[in-house]
Amino acid sequence: MEEEVRLQKYLADCGIASRRRCEKYILQGKVRVNESIIKELGAKIKPCIDTVLFEGKEVRPKKKIWIMLNKPPKVICSSNDPRKKSSFLHLLPNDLGRVFAVGRLDYMSEGLLLITNDGKLANNIIHPRYEIQKKYEVKTCENISFQQQNQMINGIWDKNELLKIIAIKKKENVSSGSCYEITLGEGKNRHIRRMLASLNIHIVYLKRTQIGPLRLGSLKLGCWRYLKKQEIEKLANAVKKDIHLP
Repeated sequence: MEEEVRLQKYLADCGIASRRRCEKYILQGKVRVNESIIKELGAKIKPCIDTVLFEGKEVRPKKKIWIMLNKPPKVICSSNDPRKKSSFLHLLPNDLGRVFAVGRLDYMSEGLLLITNDGKLANNIIHPRYEIQKKYEVKTCENISFQQQNQMINGIWDKNELLKIIAIKKKENVSSGSCYEITLGEGKNRHIRRMLASLNIHIVYLKRTQIGPLRLGSLKLGCWRYLKKQEIEKLANAVKKDIHLP
């Protein structure tokens, strides 16, 4: 039996806009199903049977896209910024359709950024219940003492938020300063930067190297590639079994 889906979800899967924006389009009378205008948000359709038109043109779900980008510093993860800063979209082809970044990586940070049009899997990856961990390489001007490392693991309060890390390990053979591998669970806005600032530790650079089972590897700064089928499957499996990093 053909499974029904909500009309706004179907439109979002077709790459029209976000689900919330699609709801507005429905209320504005811009959507037809089998030639009938639909203005009810609870409306459902059968994708393989019903014909859906947006502003008079038939729409169908887009092929799922998954991209790995090595984000440079001074690039934002939003597709829309009123201050006209450089967006991750400027590093990608123009014909991808509507895609978005999965999770945060702040303006000055670099490294692994996942980009997709697959809202369901993306939401699962960033949802705290699945405990998808991330690894970061952080170079600092000062040494982080064992006491400070324990503080970071036990949690530091900042702006009414308890910020924690899962693990921290110092890397050897660093020419100058100190370099650490930090593992995060649920990441909040500027999570590592806020923690280290509260400890009066100054960051030289911060790079994300891993999300769940996916590693940045040798991908050069500012470059991107499509994920392989096996990598997408690993991501999907990660949210099914609450995967942890090795």
